[in-house]
Amino acid sequence: MKINLHKLIKPELELLKENCNFTFAEMEVFELLSKGFSIREISLKLCISEPTVNRRIKNIKDKVERNDNYGRKHSTYLGKT
Repeated sequence: MKINLHKLIKPELELLKENCNFTFAEMEVFELLSKGFSIREISLKLCISEPTVNRRIKNIKDKVERNDNYGRKHSTYLGKT
């Protein structure tokens, strides 16, 4: 699963953070994804399993897609084409 959050510019990342109500755990994963970390790297850095990272990514994607003001316009950054 390829996530392209690291291609978003900083203002877009901040807007996503403000509008999607991420949990602290999701925010940790989101920050590392936005810096280009792989799922494995995130897993090792946060001392959590890869399935947990994947679940948090799914939650992030779901919240972005549910956000009517932002998710539709930028869903391609989350692997939706």
